[in-house]
Amino acid sequence: MNTMNEIIPERELTTAEMNEAQQYALVIEWSPEDDAFVVSIPDSPGIHTQGATRAEAAMAGDEVLALWLSSRRRAGRPIPPATLNARYGTSPPTPAKEATRRMV
Repeated sequence: MNTMNEIIPERELTTAEMNEAQQYALVIEWSPEDDAFVVSIPDSPGIHTQGATRAEAAMAGDEVLALWLSSRRRAGRPIPPATLNARYGTSPPTPAKEATRRMV
């Protein structure tokens, strides 16, 4: 099995690349078999990573997604849209919905 470093060489990610990646939803689940939090990305099936904590897993998910999107862009391949918004489901809420969401 290839590791991400074998597929995409390590490099510094730009703020713009990380911001783009953070528009996509991450699914973070505890895996007793791996003794880690495992991350999958619904809009990019087949991309998985993990972390020892939820926070580490979320950061790893953002990083691997940013690298994957960047490599697709450099190769001239299409960028899949973020069909699931990272924070709100399918679409960002209106300001009124945001205020209600904070009160709940």
